Amino acid sequence: MARPQQVKYRRKRQRGEYDDVSVTSNITTSINLADVAPNPDEEAVNDGETDPTAERNPRSQCLPVADLPEGFDGVPLDGAQFLALANRTNESLPFVTRVENPYKESSPVEEEVRGIEVGDDDDRGEGSSSMGKRVKQKHPALQRDSWGVLFPIHYEAYRKDLASRWPPSSQLPYPASYPRLPEASRRSEWYMFVNGYEAIAEGQRNGKGKKKVVEVDEEEALNSRTSPVTTPHEAEGSREKLRGQVREPLVGVLQQLNASQTIRVLGHFAYWLHETISQIPPSPDLLPTQPDDYTSDVLNPSLSTSPASSRAVPNPLPVHYFNWIFALILTLPPQLSSDEISTLRELARAAMHVAGWRWIRGVVLKDVGDGWRLGGRGWLKTNKRRRNMTPIPIPIPIPNDDVERIMLDVEQELTTEQDVKESRAVPSKLESDLSLEDEDTVDETLARCWIIVNSVAIGWGQKDLLDEMEKLFS
Repeated sequence: MARPQQVKYRRKRQRGEYDDVSVTSNITTSINLADVAPNPDEEAVNDGETDPTAERNPRSQCLPVADLPEGFDGVPLDGAQFLALANRTNESLPFVTRVENPYKESSPVEEEVRGIEVGDDDDRGEGSSSMGKRVKQKHPALQRDSWGVLFPIHYEAYRKDLASRWPPSSQLPYPASYPRLPEASRRSEWYMFVNGYEAIAEGQRNGKGKKKVVEVDEEEALNSRTSPVTTPHEAEGSREKLRGQVREPLVGVLQQLNASQTIRVLGHFAYWLHETISQIPPSPDLLPTQPDDYTSDVLNPSLSTSPASSRAVPNPLPVHYFNWIFALILTLPPQLSSDEISTLRELARAAMHVAGWRWIRGVVLKDVGDGWRLGGRGWLKTNKRRRNMTPIPIPIPIPNDDVERIMLDVEQELTTEQDVKESRAVPSKLESDLSLEDEDTVDETLARCWIIVNSVAIGWGQKDLLDEMEKLFS
């Protein structure tokens, strides 16, 4: 509530302030427009700066402001002097300020985004000469910045297109040549299924069959790829474990799995990658002091002690493993639980370990020389040679002692031209080694690893995995 006489004084004050306005509003028709027009001479004088002697509106400043001389630069003694110095500093500040983009320097160079030919081994694109800036050079084993920009665009577009069609409206038939799909939780059965081993019948698994079949568990299957056969008893056991052609992730198989089952299968692949890396024994053949003599390996593979013999070490991430992993990742929905994303992160880290192992192995075996770059000319030559070659089936592991005897028996049985044509499906050891060597190159292995890591990082927002990948090779 207003105090006594407060409303009265307020009305008087308002009438005193607006009396002049009310008078001028009644005589607007008698105002000379020439007097109201601004004088250009006065404007020219006032363009430089405002008149310091001009009186300020008392209502624009509630607190007292001291009138300081122009050369005053001392310490303010009271609030009035402080406000005077603050107003003087405020008048010297610009009206608009601009903040530099903190992410501008870390963004890829325009020349790299537009793309350089894959076969260019020169270091063009590592910096922009026109801008006068040098971009931080990345490790040669890592992908280019331009690939890191273009891959997410194509990857997200492909996933979006696949999500609109998955699962298929009409169920495709399950492949007749494939055995029954194992349960998602059975890691050993999935290993045998993916790698082409024969499935174990239900009666034989329960011990009801008449013929006893040796069951190959996961550990024995992994060791069978790394341990050479030296005794007849072991050779006989290896024939029972012979596997056929590896199985690919067909649509008829993938449509049988839901998201939860897919995550479990991907967890199996992460375990296999870690297990294969941990089971590879350190070999003296990997020493850089070994001679680069590969002729003895071709003439007598069983007695080879050169670095080429170390190439017999199994590939932790073969092509069919990558096909399964990438196909399963593409079928996953964009929304996953924290536990499911944790499984994908373990898979990405397993791929990083495989990449680090393959890089060190390539350096020791001198597969990587000075000036080597991921996706350089060596990669193009390998791909061109692979395109010119006829498709070679995956070879069945056979003991080295029996190779010559088996090939001799095959040549004696080939008597007709039709048999000769059919024999081309059975690859020789030299062709098999060439095919496996192409799949085990540094470029091929690193490319498969980086696609897996980037797929997980981009698909589910795990960008910190890319930082871990760079720190691994820093």
